[in-house]
Amino acid sequence: MNDLIAMPDDPDSRVRCSALHALSCDRCKEGSCRAEEAKVLPRVITLVAGDPDPRVRAHAIGLVGGWVHTNIDIESLLSNAMKSDPSPAVRKKASLDHMSA
Repeated sequence: MNDLIAMPDDPDSRVRCSALHALSCDRCKEGSCRAEEAKVLPRVITLVAGDPDPRVRAHAIGLVGGWVHTNIDIESLLSNAMKSDPSPAVRKKASLDHMSA
């Protein structure tokens, strides 16, 4: 799990996307292998706010959306992405995850 948690720092955006997907997708996991919020969330918040690849930002939103009901900072993060991300696809993803709040 520690290797997977480190992959969102990879220079290759495809690796970052795959890692974020694996961390967020319950269908891709066996048993109860969810990453700990404290280990994952700070880095993923940084990706939502400033990764150069819109696909990475969208995947990061999907991951942080899992904590929207338990972490007050996530609602604000999604609201900011929904209003100001340069990518229409990322703004849409943020609005969908924000509406689930």
